[in-house]
Amino acid sequence: MLFSDIADTFARLESTSSRLEMTSILADFFKGLKPSDLRDIIYLSQGKLHPDFYPVELGMADKMVLRAIASASGFKDDKVEEMWLKEGDTGTVAEKLISGKKQMSLFSQPLTLKSVVSDLTKIETSEGKNSQEAKVKTLSGMLHDSGPTEARYICRIVSGRMRVGASAMTILDALAQCYVDKESRPEIERAFNVTCDMGLVGETLAKDGMEGIRNIQVKVGNPIKVMLAERLPSLGEVIEKMDGRCAMEFKYDGMRAQAHITKDSIKIYSRRLENLTDNFFDVGERLMQNLKGSEAIIEGECVAIDPDTGNMLPFQMVTHRRRKHGLDSAIRDIPVRIFMFDILYADGKDLTDMSYVDRRRTLEESFELGDMLQMTTMRVVDNAEDAEDFFAGAIANRCEGIMAKSVGPESVYRAGSRGFLWIKYKKDYQ
Repeated sequence: MLFSDIADTFARLESTSSRLEMTSILADFFKGLKPSDLRDIIYLSQGKLHPDFYPVELGMADKMVLRAIASASGFKDDKVEEMWLKEGDTGTVAEKLISGKKQMSLFSQPLTLKSVVSDLTKIETSEGKNSQEAKVKTLSGMLHDSGPTEARYICRIVSGRMRVGASAMTILDALAQCYVDKESRPEIERAFNVTCDMGLVGETLAKDGMEGIRNIQVKVGNPIKVMLAERLPSLGEVIEKMDGRCAMEFKYDGMRAQAHITKDSIKIYSRRLENLTDNFFDVGERLMQNLKGSEAIIEGECVAIDPDTGNMLPFQMVTHRRRKHGLDSAIRDIPVRIFMFDILYADGKDLTDMSYVDRRRTLEESFELGDMLQMTTMRVVDNAEDAEDFFAGAIANRCEGIMAKSVGPESVYRAGSRGFLWIKYKKDYQ
């Protein structure tokens, strides 16, 4: 498949602000694509080669991209940089300069999807002493063979800034419109929410239809889009919204984490799919050692602890764990306790359709608990007075507030959804 066809489609997407038109453009383009090509194109539309949670990114620095543009176009470095300072986008610079490049080669080869993905993979995996030069050389070669529109999007892809406006929700709409119907869209979206991998979802739908989509399951290692809470301005309204009875948990002032655990491996993701395994490797080891079964996916709050007093520290302290430099000292100086509050998968079973009460029980039974591995403090309440008392306890224990959670049979874990099955109430709402 020619990359020029893909670039032209990206240009059409960028030229409209209408989501309906974007959906139609994508749905028409998806027709007839090979499933494996569809997967790659979906990733490229997001400026990536892989799903969001993949630990390696292209991420070429703008200055490196500008060097490649200069080499491919024949224009001097200072001219290229001057235009970049004016335009603010390496893609636009590449498009303009490639269209007016000083030398046209007789040996240019049309870019294909396969060749572009292959070269981008070289850029992504290049390491070592001369890796920067190798990346610039590879990108320059791609631009040498590209037309202006292709150059625009190649440079944006390697920079990770596509600007075509095709959100995940638009791609889901297009997949449903192209391959099935609107009625099937919720099932397609659920497959995305439990895998966080739009390329996989697209390829599966194109190859195996809705039967394949229904066979996509929660898998240890693939992050699940987190369930989110609504908010209300008073505890009385919270109780009323929960039909007079709910579970309340302390809302800790920490960092939400989703841990994918086996007996010999661990992956920890942030709520935005950032891989934090190395940043919280001590938490990971604790979870692996204390898991009673063979595998699980849990969610919890990582909270910094004062090593002298045992008191919980503010959120700002746990953020020191996210830094790349000085991580060893941060781990040594800032111990972290994880307060677990949900379990989504255990020993081959998807638990997201299980009620909150049953998930909570399963979570507690799945681990050997200890000082640095605890359950969130929880109480079932059925009146505003008890709710106020529990909230006061949360504040006294240096928490942000409380999370109220439905205890009814409908209290499933809705991946990627925000709703009133969970309601947060914080001190600053008062």
